[in-house]
Amino acid sequence: MVKKKGRTGRRIRIVLVALVALLIAAIVVTAVYAEEIVRRVVERGGSQATQVEVTLDQVQLRGVFGGVVGLRGLRVNNPSGFTTDYLFDLEGVRVSVDPASLRSDPLVIREIIIEGPRVIYEYRDRATNLGRVQRSINAFVGERPDADPDAPVDRGRRMIIEDFQFRDARIAVMAPVLDRDAGVNIPAIRLQNIGKERGGIYADEALAEVYSRLHQRVAGEVAGLGLGEISAYARQARQQAEGAVRDLREQADRAADDAREEADEQVDDAVRRLRDRF
Repeated sequence: MVKKKGRTGRRIRIVLVALVALLIAAIVVTAVYAEEIVRRVVERGGSQATQVEVTLDQVQLRGVFGGVVGLRGLRVNNPSGFTTDYLFDLEGVRVSVDPASLRSDPLVIREIIIEGPRVIYEYRDRATNLGRVQRSINAFVGERPDADPDAPVDRGRRMIIEDFQFRDARIAVMAPVLDRDAGVNIPAIRLQNIGKERGGIYADEALAEVYSRLHQRVAGEVAGLGLGEISAYARQARQQAEGAVRDLREQADRAADDAREEADEQVDDAVRRLRDRF
């Protein structure tokens, strides 16, 4: 009788070990495939919005349900016509998401921290690589057919970015008219509650706002270097970036007004239906 109980106990332990092994394998497979999906989404979406090649070496998920993602080796390459190796080289990016919002709309991103990025500001033929990408992003956002509510457009989920930080950045200024490369540090950039006033914004709108702020800051720093025509062009670029930020804010205000009007109309319709019913 004792031997039978012993055999039964061993069978139970074997079954439990097998279940645990399967669970661990399922978690590992889920994490690996999730990381690959994130990498593809970042590369494809970033390349489409900026019209330049965006590459990402590695995605690190700290726990399948932890809501923390690390991006390693994120690089934004140059538009055609520019010769330097890249525009942005973001060695490390940390993204923290509110797990409770993963299945809701909007998605709440607690923080995006970009630490120690390298930026190459290339001036060539009275144009810059940053400015060229700025135009591509503006055109990408402007092509959205929001005016047609029946247009079959999938813009993904809305999001709120509670804290965005871009810090310890270094710019290398390069141009054929320079006999040497100039360099300057960028003061830290911090943006908070992006999209919160509107109850969430789409990813392309968030990208446009963040990039406009970055372009504005970078161009301002380059303008202060006193590099002749490069600095003069950078001052113009800064004004254009400031204008882009204003335009985004105006669009946000109009969208918020439209949302309030739509909500008011829905309330009025509900009141009328109740009145007709009773």
